[in-house]
Amino acid sequence: MPFYRGIDGRTPEGRRTAAGVLGLRETIAEAGVPDRRANGRLLLATWNVREFGKSKYGVRSPEPLYYIAEI
Repeated sequence: MPFYRGIDGRTPEGRRTAAGVLGLRETIAEAGVPDRRANGRLLLATWNVREFGKSKYGVRSPEPLYYIAEI
């Protein structure tokens, strides 16, 4: 399980990010996504990383990077 040192729980953004990561972790667990072990299965997931969490001005905040790391 990753440890995210950059999330500051004292700020509103940090609390939102922490809640988002924990929610994502719970959703993945509830969905029954198989563990990442080599057992003959192939897990494939994709999304448009270029646009993930990016504003129209091209700046990406650290928050989406935590979600990418969790997945």
